[in-house]
Amino acid sequence: MSFASYAQNLEDVMLWRALKHVPNGFYVDIGAQHPVVDSVSKAFYERGWRGIHVEPVPYYAELLRKHRPDETVLQVALGDTEGVLELKVIPHTGLSTAVDAYAERHEAELGYQSQRIDVPVLTLKSALQSLPAEVHWLKIDVEGFEEQVLKGWDSTSLRPWIILVEATLPNSPKTDYTRWDPILTEANYRFVYFDGLNRFYIAQEHEELRDAFSCPPNIFDDAVLALPTSWLSRGLISLRGREEHGFEDRRLQGSADKLRHAIDAVLFEARAAGTNAKNLQKAARERKYGDHLQAAADKLRDAIDAMRSESHTPEPDIEREGRTRAQREEEQLNRALANGPWRITAPLRRLLSVARPNLGTSSLKRPIVALRNTAKSLLWRVAPLVLRQPRLANVVRRFVRTVPGLEHRLRRVMLAKSYPAPRPAVQPRLKELQQLPPRVVRVYMELQRAVLASRNDAHRH
Repeated sequence: MSFASYAQNLEDVMLWRALKHVPNGFYVDIGAQHPVVDSVSKAFYERGWRGIHVEPVPYYAELLRKHRPDETVLQVALGDTEGVLELKVIPHTGLSTAVDAYAERHEAELGYQSQRIDVPVLTLKSALQSLPAEVHWLKIDVEGFEEQVLKGWDSTSLRPWIILVEATLPNSPKTDYTRWDPILTEANYRFVYFDGLNRFYIAQEHEELRDAFSCPPNIFDDAVLALPTSWLSRGLISLRGREEHGFEDRRLQGSADKLRHAIDAVLFEARAAGTNAKNLQKAARERKYGDHLQAAADKLRDAIDAMRSESHTPEPDIEREGRTRAQREEEQLNRALANGPWRITAPLRRLLSVARPNLGTSSLKRPIVALRNTAKSLLWRVAPLVLRQPRLANVVRRFVRTVPGLEHRLRRVMLAKSYPAPRPAVQPRLKELQQLPPRVVRVYMELQRAVLASRNDAHRH
């Protein structure tokens, strides 16, 4: 599964490369700002890690509490002494700072207006004096206040495996770390990587992590961007390019940055509401399918209405013809039963129905034999008559086949007589057969084959 990166400069990719073997680790994010946009901790949070966020700006502290309810959010500033400081808040940006010179430069060069608020200050030692777990990484991004934060750190009681610190001037590629770098190196932390924005240090007791910082993020990290990062949102703009433009262009750049942060906020809110790109595509597909289904339903209703409006019209000819044919065949069958073998054998059936209830098992044997012989005689007399009438023969054949085993028994009775079946009085000529309906011709041919088979069996016996 690919690693979804949220950090502005892929810091989380580098940290994950070094610490992915640690299950449910712990982090400290100083200057956390947004819980998703440009967040170094978001990807770790999604993988079961938890931590502490230090964020003095009220808006972002509340946002962190809302979206990370199971984590600790300290709404304070960190410094080398405890007390209160004046924070210059630049809304909707990550440039809020406690350094007056930086706030003034952002206003002059980028057109940002700052709001001044008083916030409590703690030292890093006092803020993190009781931790629930070992700290695997600690990030410091405090817009020029890095030295003061590190001066308030007790490196003997708090030893994160990895520390990364923003090492450039705010909103500038110019490095600025010489004043605080000795604090880390004297605490037995080794510098291992610079990504153009941050310097990464590992604790001396975790030297095994050094190899993870031998190269920048690459294809083998299998990382993807979860959201547009800040530098992708506004483009790669060099310091020289900004210096070559006039004051108005710098104000436009400031407006563009404001717009970028507004866009980032909208993206975050959309993701928090569950309407990210995949969900939007899915919703679009569902709406498309819903439109197709609605159109189909409308067509179906129109068809039903049309059928209802035409219900008074005469029925189709094919249905009327089918019913007429069925009635004709039913009448033909009734006539055949009335005039054929069924009528002839009616007395025999009545005799059996009267005699069977009144005869016991012992006294019934001889009458049954007599009745059987009588039935055979009747069959031998009636069969030739039936075979001479193809239509009647077809009706009788259909009736016989409805009784299991009856056809076989009748065939045995006829063969027992051992006489050739009589030939029809008149053999129709080929021309006459061609004038008959196909169904009649088929019945006639079947009767012919039956007669020949009966005659051949009789001769063999």
